[in-house]
Amino acid sequence: MKKAILSILLSLSVVASVQAVSYSDNNPANVWLNVLNPSYTGEFTLAGYNPTTETITTASAVFTFADLIGSESFVVNLTGDVLSQGSFFGVLALPTNILNGLITLDSTGALSYTVSRKTGEFWLTHASLTAESTARRNVPDAAATALLLGLGVIGMVAAKRRFGSAA
Repeated sequence: MKKAILSILLSLSVVASVQAVSYSDNNPANVWLNVLNPSYTGEFTLAGYNPTTETITTASAVFTFADLIGSESFVVNLTGDVLSQGSFFGVLALPTNILNGLITLDSTGALSYTVSRKTGEFWLTHASLTAESTARRNVPDAAATALLLGLGVIGMVAAKRRFGSAA
């Protein structure tokens, strides 16, 4: 009886452990943004992501640009904050609405983005998205829980009667 309870507890602890799954998508955009071509729209797709069984918990996008001075990367995180590295010649509009797009990312596994030039000319060399998800837990309803609990108790009583109370 003690072994049965121990094995049940062990199996429940294995089922209860949830692991985060990491996804990423890289888009080598390689597009020149200038007066004639002021914006670029691309899409991130998380291959293997299953929206029916997983929930996106974190996501951030990195956009890398090159200009006369050099290259610079801008990171747009889940909250819409923009972090940058380096110095950049020109003004651009990054997709800081990744937080709104997270709903689309979570439900479809795809996220569209648009980078727009306001002044200056520069290359959008690369864009990438990194996201993490966790498995959704399907919680049974109260009737199913009570039924399973009742069946378990009945099974333990039947096992005790059949094999006696010798432990």
